Amino acid sequence: MNIANIFDIPLREGALFGCELEIEGVYTVNNGIYGCATVTDDGSLREGGVEIISEPLTLKGTFAFFSDAYIHIKWREDNIPHHSERTSVHVHVNASDLEAKEVRALIRNYYLLEPGFFEYINESRKNNIYCVPLSATTVMDRFRQRSLAEVVHHWHKYTAFNVKPLITLGTMEFRHLQGTEDLEIFTGWLERIARWREYRVPFYNFDSVRAAYAAIFRELPSEETTKQLLENYLTLLTIENDLGADVLLRRMKEHTVCAG
Repeated sequence: MNIANIFDIPLREGALFGCELEIEGVYTVNNGIYGCATVTDDGSLREGGVEIISEPLTLKGTFAFFSDAYIHIKWREDNIPHHSERTSVHVHVNASDLEAKEVRALIRNYYLLEPGFFEYINESRKNNIYCVPLSATTVMDRFRQRSLAEVVHHWHKYTAFNVKPLITLGTMEFRHLQGTEDLEIFTGWLERIARWREYRVPFYNFDSVRAAYAAIFRELPSEETTKQLLENYLTLLTIENDLGADVLLRRMKEHTVCAG
């Protein structure tokens, strides 16, 4: 059964993306932004803060929306974009056409690959209370025992990777990226998310995790990132097999990556 059927929402097919741009220092936003659904005030932002929200778009369409949005903004001063620790770029990924088992695999695989997503973003987002790493929460503790609907119900809204929107939009949300007008940064981010969406079968060994990392992020993980990937992998393995923390520590000490 697909997500649209599970949550009784409209079905959208294919790799579609929605984008939410949080921006400060805006005097006005002119009409005509490509793919724009709405522009709203955002109470969490300051100094003319707005949120520009796209319609569901293809990968290329989302790039066009991002570029066009900044062309249509008139700034309050200096004629330059304003970004702060309060601003961010949220990306929604369509999952309404995916089967429950595929979404479960994507959630699991995101958890395993999370260090790579956090490595891409600014330091200001890494300790942000509205962008909490999934590995810093307990939402995966009963992931295997719960149905997908139960997993979504117990999810924390302000995790960097948020599946709450599955209920109403049929999407999964990436909240990581800092506010930016840099198309190159945004392109790299969205392409990584799009490649992650293609991995809809669970990883069950660490070699698969490392291979997926290289394919999605187009680089080999550093030694430090490899250790973080391994920690997530062994933690999830321990949770799923109902093993104690002592087993996890022993496995990490025994693994050659961490032993050195």
